[in-house]
Amino acid sequence: MPHVILEYSDNLNTDPKNFVDLFKQLNAFLAEKLPADITACKSRAVACQHFCIADGQDKDKVFIHVNIKILSGRDEIHIKTVAQQVHKQLINYFANISSQKIMISVEISTIPDNYVK
Repeated sequence: MPHVILEYSDNLNTDPKNFVDLFKQLNAFLAEKLPADITACKSRAVACQHFCIADGQDKDKVFIHVNIKILSGRDEIHIKTVAQQVHKQLINYFANISSQKIMISVEISTIPDNYVK
């Protein structure tokens, strides 16, 4: 399982194809740390064309929000630790490919029991 959904403002100055390398890293990390079956990891990026950051005046600001959806059964402290580690990975990754002011956030949410695969 997990589902990794990376939303980003479309003013990010990078080729979205670069996300594939990031997703490979995140999938491997999550498979080890959650743990999860890496063959079940599904990652995708969604560009947001219509957005507003703060008062909308600073057009150079970029946002990246990652939502990691996981099945229930994990300790909240463990989930928080994994989220913090993913946040650090994202900061390092994007610092290497962009000089923009990027606001990065990470959320790990539990999928309800009505999820069917």
